[in-house]
Amino acid sequence: MKKRLLTLISASLTMISITPANACGRDYILCDPAGLPSCGALLLPTFRWGHDEGGNELEFSTGYVKQLLPRVAFDGYFSLADDGEGWEMESVVPGLLFDLTPENLKESDVRLGLFTAYKFAMNGGEEDQGFISANQLDARDQFETRVIVETDVTDDFGLVFNLLNTLHAGEVRWGYAAGGRYRFTKDIGCSAEAIGDFQGHGNHQIFASSWWEPTPGVVLRLGAGAGLTERSEDFTLLSGLVYEF
Repeated sequence: MKKRLLTLISASLTMISITPANACGRDYILCDPAGLPSCGALLLPTFRWGHDEGGNELEFSTGYVKQLLPRVAFDGYFSLADDGEGWEMESVVPGLLFDLTPENLKESDVRLGLFTAYKFAMNGGEEDQGFISANQLDARDQFETRVIVETDVTDDFGLVFNLLNTLHAGEVRWGYAAGGRYRFTKDIGCSAEAIGDFQGHGNHQIFASSWWEPTPGVVLRLGAGAGLTERSEDFTLLSGLVYEF
């Protein structure tokens, strides 16, 4: 394949919640959280190095998140990549995050959300012998949606599940992203996550990451991932900086 791993800061790597108050810039690398960010906006630069039998790829991604309405936030990013032939723009992804948690659940530890976006792939994107993935890691023109369920098991331990959907050239695919996070102290935490397709022979990956907030409003991230199928990158290393302002 093996396809480009879009750093998720998806949202993909984007607003990241650690408590119901929704502190920014921590927790998950692959998964989107359900709540809106408590801070006004985030600037999220992340660097990725991916390796498979086809060689190495470098990627830079940065995103911006800002609450627009009480239950709506802008959530978008763009990425640059170098697969050995020089740096070029890879994709631009404007999106919106909606807080769908019903009022009767506002005081509970369960939160619901919806992320929806359109990915504009620069340079035409890529195809893999007609295979269309649901996991939103590929650089091609497509609509992307995530239905999000998030819960706090304890103050320090939380779980999240994203139901993924992509629409590309009239083809609809479904997938998943799921993870758990643990906060050791108010400044240090970690997560374990997986992402993949519901279809057979899909792209499945697992990741582990950690975060550290050396000073208020600045969060450093480091993560590593491994591919579980032939269509996945063999190994991926991520590093990033989250700036809250």
